[in-house]
Amino acid sequence: MKKWILLIVFLVIGSSIVIADQQSMLAEQLEIRQASLDVLATTLEINMDATVSYVTSLLGDTAELTSLEADFHAKREDARGAKTHDELNKGIQEMGTILNSFNQKADALIKSKGGNPLTWLGKIGEETKARQSEIDNAKAAYWTVNQKNTLSLFDETMTQLEDVRVYIESSGWDMTQINQKFDELKGLRGDLETALGKENDGEVLKVQIQILGVSLQLVQVGGPGLDWAYNAQPISFWLDVSQTALDQINKLIDNLQKLNVDVTTLRSIYDRGEHDEAALQSAYDSKNAASARMALTNLGKDWQDLITELDRISKSGQVPAAYQQQVQNTVKALQSSQQQIAQDAGKIK
Repeated sequence: MKKWILLIVFLVIGSSIVIADQQSMLAEQLEIRQASLDVLATTLEINMDATVSYVTSLLGDTAELTSLEADFHAKREDARGAKTHDELNKGIQEMGTILNSFNQKADALIKSKGGNPLTWLGKIGEETKARQSEIDNAKAAYWTVNQKNTLSLFDETMTQLEDVRVYIESSGWDMTQINQKFDELKGLRGDLETALGKENDGEVLKVQIQILGVSLQLVQVGGPGLDWAYNAQPISFWLDVSQTALDQINKLIDNLQKLNVDVTTLRSIYDRGEHDEAALQSAYDSKNAASARMALTNLGKDWQDLITELDRISKSGQVPAAYQQQVQNTVKALQSSQQQIAQDAGKIK
Protein backbone atom coordinates (compact mmCIF):
# COMPACT_ATOMS: atom_id res chain seq x y z
CA MET A 1 0.00 0.00 0.00
CA LYS A 2 2.78 2.43 0.94
CA LYS A 3 4.56 1.87 -2.36
CA TRP A 4 1.33 2.53 -4.27
CA ILE A 5 0.69 5.76 -2.37
CA LEU A 6 4.28 6.89 -2.99
CA LEU A 7 3.87 6.33 -6.72
CA ILE A 8 0.64 8.35 -6.64
CA VAL A 9 2.54 11.18 -4.93
CA PHE A 10 5.09 11.16 -7.76
CA LEU A 11 2.26 11.29 -10.27
CA VAL A 12 0.31 14.11 -8.63
CA ILE A 13 3.00 16.56 -7.46
CA GLY A 14 2.33 19.73 -9.42
CA SER A 15 4.92 20.93 -11.89
CA SER A 16 3.88 24.49 -11.09
CA ILE A 17 4.03 23.98 -7.34
CA VAL A 18 7.37 24.28 -5.56
CA ILE A 19 7.48 21.51 -2.98
CA ALA A 20 10.01 22.27 -0.27
CA ASP A 21 10.62 18.88 1.28
CA GLN A 22 10.26 16.02 -1.20
CA GLN A 23 13.66 14.37 -0.98
CA SER A 24 12.50 11.25 -2.82
CA MET A 25 11.53 13.15 -5.96
CA LEU A 26 13.10 12.15 -9.22
CA ALA A 27 15.79 14.26 -10.88
CA GLU A 28 13.19 15.58 -13.35
CA GLN A 29 11.29 17.27 -10.54
CA LEU A 30 14.45 18.96 -9.32
CA GLU A 31 14.96 20.37 -12.81
CA ILE A 32 11.38 21.66 -12.90
CA ARG A 33 11.86 23.41 -9.56
CA GLN A 34 15.12 24.96 -10.74
CA ALA A 35 13.54 26.22 -13.96
CA SER A 36 10.59 27.66 -12.04
CA LEU A 37 12.95 29.38 -9.62
CA ASP A 38 14.89 30.83 -12.53
CA VAL A 39 11.79 32.66 -13.80
CA LEU A 40 11.25 34.21 -10.38
CA ALA A 41 14.94 35.02 -9.90
CA THR A 42 15.13 36.73 -13.31
CA THR A 43 12.22 38.97 -12.36
CA LEU A 44 13.71 39.73 -8.95
CA GLU A 45 17.11 40.66 -10.35
CA ILE A 46 15.43 43.05 -12.79
CA ASN A 47 13.61 44.58 -9.81
CA MET A 48 16.91 44.89 -7.96
CA ASP A 49 18.56 46.60 -10.92
CA ALA A 50 15.70 49.09 -11.12
CA THR A 51 15.95 49.73 -7.37
CA VAL A 52 19.70 50.37 -7.50
CA SER A 53 19.16 52.72 -10.44
CA TYR A 54 16.47 54.65 -8.56
CA VAL A 55 18.58 54.97 -5.40
CA THR A 56 21.46 56.20 -7.57
CA SER A 57 19.18 58.89 -9.04
CA LEU A 58 18.47 60.01 -5.46
CA LEU A 59 22.24 60.31 -4.87
CA GLY A 60 22.09 57.47 -2.35
CA ASP A 61 24.96 55.13 -1.50
CA THR A 62 24.29 51.91 -3.41
CA ALA A 63 27.39 49.99 -2.35
CA GLU A 64 25.55 47.69 0.07
CA LEU A 65 22.65 47.16 -2.33
CA THR A 66 25.04 46.24 -5.12
CA SER A 67 26.84 43.82 -2.82
CA LEU A 68 23.57 42.19 -1.76
CA GLU A 69 22.46 41.84 -5.36
CA ALA A 70 25.77 40.18 -6.21
CA ASP A 71 25.26 37.77 -3.30
CA PHE A 72 21.74 37.05 -4.52
CA HIS A 73 23.02 36.28 -8.02
CA ALA A 74 25.72 33.99 -6.63
CA LYS A 75 23.15 32.03 -4.63
CA ARG A 76 20.98 31.84 -7.73
CA GLU A 77 23.87 30.20 -9.59
CA ASP A 78 24.35 27.77 -6.71
CA ALA A 79 20.66 26.88 -6.90
CA ARG A 80 20.95 26.30 -10.62
CA GLY A 81 23.70 23.78 -9.96
CA ALA A 82 22.01 22.04 -7.01
CA LYS A 83 22.18 18.26 -7.21
CA THR A 84 19.61 17.51 -4.54
CA HIS A 85 16.39 18.98 -3.21
CA ASP A 86 18.16 19.71 0.07
CA GLU A 87 20.74 21.83 -1.74
CA LEU A 88 18.04 23.64 -3.68
CA ASN A 89 15.96 24.25 -0.55
CA LYS A 90 19.00 25.73 1.18
CA GLY A 91 19.70 27.97 -1.81
CA ILE A 92 16.10 29.21 -1.93
CA GLN A 93 16.20 30.02 1.77
CA GLU A 94 19.48 31.93 1.40
CA MET A 95 18.14 33.85 -1.59
CA GLY A 96 15.07 34.81 0.41
CA THR A 97 17.21 36.08 3.29
CA ILE A 98 19.33 38.18 0.96
CA LEU A 99 16.27 39.55 -0.82
CA ASN A 100 14.71 40.56 2.49
CA SER A 101 17.88 42.40 3.49
CA PHE A 102 18.03 44.11 0.09
CA ASN A 103 14.43 45.34 0.31
CA GLN A 104 14.84 46.59 3.86
CA LYS A 105 18.03 48.48 2.97
CA ALA A 106 16.48 49.91 -0.21
CA ASP A 107 13.37 51.06 1.64
CA ALA A 108 15.49 52.79 4.28
CA LEU A 109 17.69 54.50 1.68
CA ILE A 110 14.76 55.72 -0.40
CA LYS A 111 13.02 57.12 2.65
CA SER A 112 16.22 58.81 3.85
CA LYS A 113 16.67 60.49 0.47
CA GLY A 114 13.06 61.63 0.22
CA GLY A 115 12.17 59.16 -2.48
CA ASN A 116 8.64 58.20 -3.40
CA PRO A 117 7.52 54.55 -3.05
CA LEU A 118 5.18 54.94 -6.00
CA THR A 119 7.99 56.30 -8.13
CA TRP A 120 10.10 53.34 -7.00
CA LEU A 121 7.41 50.91 -8.12
CA GLY A 122 7.08 52.81 -11.40
CA LYS A 123 10.82 52.43 -12.07
CA ILE A 124 10.54 48.70 -11.42
CA GLY A 125 7.63 48.49 -13.85
CA GLU A 126 9.55 50.40 -16.53
CA GLU A 127 12.63 48.20 -16.13
CA THR A 128 10.51 45.05 -16.22
CA LYS A 129 8.81 46.16 -19.43
CA ALA A 130 12.12 47.07 -21.04
CA ARG A 131 13.61 43.67 -20.21
CA GLN A 132 10.50 41.54 -20.70
CA SER A 133 12.39 39.40 -23.22
CA GLU A 134 14.64 38.12 -20.41
CA ILE A 135 11.61 37.00 -18.42
CA ASP A 136 10.02 35.51 -21.52
CA ASN A 137 13.19 33.52 -22.24
CA ALA A 138 13.24 32.19 -18.69
CA LYS A 139 9.56 31.23 -18.97
CA ALA A 140 10.17 29.49 -22.30
CA ALA A 141 13.00 27.49 -20.75
CA TYR A 142 10.76 26.64 -17.78
CA TRP A 143 7.93 25.36 -19.95
CA THR A 144 10.32 23.32 -22.10
CA VAL A 145 11.64 21.56 -19.00
CA ASN A 146 8.19 21.40 -17.40
CA GLN A 147 6.52 19.81 -20.41
CA LYS A 148 9.29 17.28 -21.00
CA ASN A 149 9.84 16.27 -17.39
CA THR A 150 6.23 16.27 -16.24
CA LEU A 151 5.19 13.93 -19.05
CA SER A 152 8.28 11.81 -18.43
CA LEU A 153 7.38 11.56 -14.74
CA PHE A 154 3.82 10.61 -15.65
CA ASP A 155 5.02 7.88 -18.01
CA GLU A 156 7.61 6.54 -15.56
CA THR A 157 5.05 6.44 -12.76
CA MET A 158 2.44 4.73 -14.92
CA THR A 159 5.05 2.11 -15.85
CA GLN A 160 5.68 1.43 -12.16
CA LEU A 161 1.95 1.39 -11.44
CA GLU A 162 1.58 -1.15 -14.23
CA ASP A 163 4.13 -3.34 -12.46
CA VAL A 164 2.07 -3.03 -9.27
CA ARG A 165 -1.10 -3.84 -11.20
CA VAL A 166 0.46 -6.99 -12.67
CA TYR A 167 1.74 -7.93 -9.21
CA ILE A 168 -1.79 -7.70 -7.79
CA GLU A 169 -3.26 -9.59 -10.73
CA SER A 170 -0.78 -12.44 -10.19
CA SER A 171 -2.29 -13.01 -6.74
CA GLY A 172 -5.68 -13.82 -8.25
CA TRP A 173 -7.35 -10.63 -7.08
CA ASP A 174 -10.44 -9.39 -8.93
CA MET A 175 -9.00 -6.67 -11.18
CA THR A 176 -12.24 -5.19 -12.56
CA GLN A 177 -12.28 -1.96 -10.52
CA ILE A 178 -8.50 -1.60 -10.48
CA ASN A 179 -8.28 -1.87 -14.26
CA GLN A 180 -11.09 0.67 -14.71
CA LYS A 181 -9.34 3.28 -12.54
CA PHE A 182 -5.94 2.47 -14.00
CA ASP A 183 -7.23 3.05 -17.54
CA GLU A 184 -9.00 6.23 -16.44
CA LEU A 185 -5.78 7.53 -14.91
CA LYS A 186 -3.76 6.56 -17.96
CA GLY A 187 -6.23 8.40 -20.15
CA LEU A 188 -5.52 11.69 -18.37
CA ARG A 189 -2.08 11.87 -19.97
CA GLY A 190 -3.55 13.49 -23.05
CA ASP A 191 -5.29 16.15 -20.94
CA LEU A 192 -2.04 16.80 -19.08
CA GLU A 193 -0.10 17.18 -22.31
CA THR A 194 -2.72 19.58 -23.68
CA ALA A 195 -2.64 21.68 -20.50
CA LEU A 196 1.16 21.82 -20.55
CA GLY A 197 1.03 22.89 -24.19
CA LYS A 198 -1.05 25.92 -23.19
CA GLU A 199 1.80 27.00 -20.89
CA ASN A 200 -0.68 27.94 -18.21
CA ASP A 201 -0.10 26.81 -14.63
CA GLY A 202 -3.79 27.11 -13.87
CA GLU A 203 -4.75 24.73 -16.69
CA VAL A 204 -2.06 22.26 -15.56
CA LEU A 205 -3.34 22.46 -11.99
CA LYS A 206 -6.88 21.60 -13.12
CA VAL A 207 -5.65 18.39 -14.71
CA GLN A 208 -3.50 17.60 -11.69
CA ILE A 209 -6.56 17.88 -9.48
CA GLN A 210 -8.30 15.37 -11.76
CA ILE A 211 -5.25 13.10 -11.55
CA LEU A 212 -5.33 13.38 -7.78
CA GLY A 213 -9.00 12.42 -7.64
CA VAL A 214 -8.63 9.34 -9.83
CA SER A 215 -5.36 8.41 -8.11
CA LEU A 216 -7.01 8.39 -4.70
CA GLN A 217 -9.81 6.24 -6.11
CA LEU A 218 -7.19 3.86 -7.51
CA VAL A 219 -5.54 3.63 -4.10
CA GLN A 220 -8.94 2.95 -2.54
CA VAL A 221 -9.87 0.10 -4.89
CA GLY A 222 -6.32 -1.19 -5.34
CA GLY A 223 -5.02 -0.94 -1.80
CA PRO A 224 -6.69 -4.12 -0.50
CA GLY A 225 -5.50 -5.99 -3.58
CA LEU A 226 -1.94 -4.77 -3.10
CA ASP A 227 -2.06 -5.77 0.56
CA TRP A 228 -3.31 -9.21 -0.42
CA ALA A 229 -0.64 -9.61 -3.11
CA TYR A 230 1.98 -8.82 -0.46
CA ASN A 231 0.47 -11.50 1.79
CA ALA A 232 -0.14 -14.04 -0.96
CA GLN A 233 3.50 -14.79 -1.67
CA PRO A 234 4.47 -16.20 1.75
CA ILE A 235 1.12 -17.97 2.07
CA SER A 236 1.54 -19.66 -1.31
CA PHE A 237 5.13 -20.59 -0.43
CA TRP A 238 4.16 -22.24 2.86
CA LEU A 239 1.26 -24.07 1.26
CA ASP A 240 3.72 -25.73 -1.11
CA VAL A 241 6.21 -26.46 1.68
CA SER A 242 3.62 -27.81 4.11
CA GLN A 243 1.99 -30.05 1.53
CA THR A 244 5.36 -31.60 0.67
CA ALA A 245 6.40 -31.89 4.31
CA LEU A 246 3.13 -33.45 5.43
CA ASP A 247 3.28 -36.00 2.61
CA GLN A 248 6.77 -37.04 3.72
CA ILE A 249 5.74 -37.21 7.39
CA ASN A 250 2.71 -39.31 6.49
CA LYS A 251 4.96 -41.80 4.72
CA LEU A 252 7.35 -41.79 7.69
CA ILE A 253 4.46 -42.49 10.08
CA ASP A 254 3.36 -45.44 7.93
CA ASN A 255 6.89 -46.85 7.94
CA LEU A 256 7.27 -46.41 11.70
CA GLN A 257 3.90 -48.05 12.30
CA LYS A 258 5.01 -51.08 10.28
CA LEU A 259 7.98 -51.31 12.65
CA ASN A 260 5.58 -51.43 15.59
CA VAL A 261 6.58 -47.97 16.79
CA ASP A 262 3.85 -46.23 18.78
CA VAL A 263 2.83 -43.31 16.51
CA THR A 264 -0.47 -42.44 18.20
CA THR A 265 0.64 -38.98 19.33
CA LEU A 266 2.57 -38.36 16.12
CA ARG A 267 -0.50 -39.23 14.03
CA SER A 268 -2.66 -36.88 16.11
CA ILE A 269 -0.22 -34.00 15.54
CA TYR A 270 -0.06 -34.87 11.84
CA ASP A 271 -3.87 -34.79 11.59
CA ARG A 272 -3.86 -31.37 13.26
CA GLY A 273 -1.23 -30.20 10.77
CA GLU A 274 -3.38 -31.39 7.87
CA HIS A 275 -6.34 -29.51 9.33
CA ASP A 276 -4.32 -26.29 9.68
CA GLU A 277 -2.86 -26.71 6.19
CA ALA A 278 -6.40 -27.04 4.83
CA ALA A 279 -7.40 -23.91 6.78
CA LEU A 280 -4.46 -22.06 5.23
CA GLN A 281 -5.54 -23.18 1.77
CA SER A 282 -9.10 -22.04 2.45
CA ALA A 283 -7.87 -18.64 3.69
CA TYR A 284 -5.71 -18.29 0.59
CA ASP A 285 -8.59 -19.16 -1.72
CA SER A 286 -10.92 -16.69 0.01
CA LYS A 287 -8.13 -14.07 0.29
CA ASN A 288 -8.66 -13.74 4.02
CA ALA A 289 -5.42 -12.43 5.50
CA ALA A 290 -6.53 -12.69 9.13
CA SER A 291 -7.50 -16.35 8.76
CA ALA A 292 -4.30 -17.05 6.85
CA ARG A 293 -2.22 -15.52 9.62
CA MET A 294 -4.01 -17.66 12.21
CA ALA A 295 -3.66 -20.84 10.15
CA LEU A 296 0.02 -20.25 9.43
CA THR A 297 0.68 -19.50 13.11
CA ASN A 298 -1.05 -22.77 14.06
CA LEU A 299 0.93 -24.61 11.41
CA GLY A 300 4.11 -23.30 12.99
CA LYS A 301 2.96 -24.73 16.34
CA ASP A 302 2.23 -28.06 14.64
CA TRP A 303 5.76 -28.02 13.24
CA GLN A 304 7.16 -27.53 16.73
CA ASP A 305 5.05 -30.35 18.14
CA LEU A 306 6.13 -32.64 15.30
CA ILE A 307 9.77 -31.81 16.03
CA THR A 308 9.32 -32.59 19.71
CA GLU A 309 7.50 -35.90 19.12
CA LEU A 310 9.82 -37.11 16.37
CA ASP A 311 12.83 -36.30 18.53
CA ARG A 312 11.25 -38.25 21.41
CA ILE A 313 10.56 -41.24 19.16
CA SER A 314 14.10 -41.12 17.80
CA LYS A 315 15.52 -41.33 21.30
CA SER A 316 13.01 -43.87 22.63
CA GLY A 317 14.89 -46.93 21.44
CA GLN A 318 11.90 -48.09 19.39
CA VAL A 319 13.32 -47.02 16.04
CA PRO A 320 15.75 -49.39 14.31
CA ALA A 321 19.15 -47.91 13.48
CA ALA A 322 18.33 -48.02 9.77
CA TYR A 323 15.51 -45.49 10.31
CA GLN A 324 17.20 -43.28 12.91
CA GLN A 325 18.83 -41.07 10.28
CA GLN A 326 15.57 -40.65 8.37
CA VAL A 327 13.78 -39.49 11.50
CA GLN A 328 16.58 -37.08 12.42
CA ASN A 329 16.70 -35.67 8.90
CA THR A 330 12.95 -34.97 9.12
CA VAL A 331 13.48 -33.22 12.47
CA LYS A 332 16.24 -31.05 11.02
CA ALA A 333 14.12 -30.13 7.99
CA LEU A 334 11.23 -29.10 10.22
CA GLN A 335 13.54 -27.13 12.52
CA SER A 336 15.02 -25.20 9.59
CA SER A 337 11.60 -23.91 8.58
CA GLN A 338 9.71 -23.67 11.88
CA GLN A 339 11.15 -20.29 12.92
CA GLN A 340 10.62 -18.83 9.45
CA ILE A 341 6.95 -19.86 9.54
CA ALA A 342 6.44 -17.83 12.70
CA GLN A 343 8.22 -14.82 11.21
CA ASP A 344 6.21 -14.93 8.00
CA ALA A 345 2.95 -15.35 9.89
CA GLY A 346 3.76 -12.19 11.81
CA LYS A 347 4.24 -10.26 8.56
CA ILE A 348 0.78 -11.04 7.20
CA LYS A 349 -1.44 -7.98 7.58
